[in-house]
Amino acid sequence: MTEERYLIVNHIYITDEEITVGVTDSERWSWELEDNHSGADAKTHLWATLTLKGGRCVPPENIGIYCAREDPLRALVEANINAVLALAWRILDEQLDPAKSRERYFGRVLGESGTNS
Repeated sequence: MTEERYLIVNHIYITDEEITVGVTDSERWSWELEDNHSGADAKTHLWATLTLKGGRCVPPENIGIYCAREDPLRALVEANINAVLALAWRILDEQLDPAKSRERYFGRVLGESGTNS
């Protein structure tokens, strides 16, 4: 019997020009921690970027998926696009800096402690 997999925030990048939030799956996250790493190097399956500069009244939203179409994780990744976008928007709306964003969200399971709405 396989354990249910879920997505965990493993990438937060914030500059004056963009906010990017990325997630990996729980299995890869566990492998990273078992090797005494932070989890940041785990494969990022899904990321959302808000582009903040360019004179636009609304920042463009960009989504990236790094997961093969036939990968069983694909459905999980696609089902969480809105949650990752919402997290990027929350960081922008709360004007969080990189350190505060990482403290609050890095390593969190999507859907846990406000990571998906």
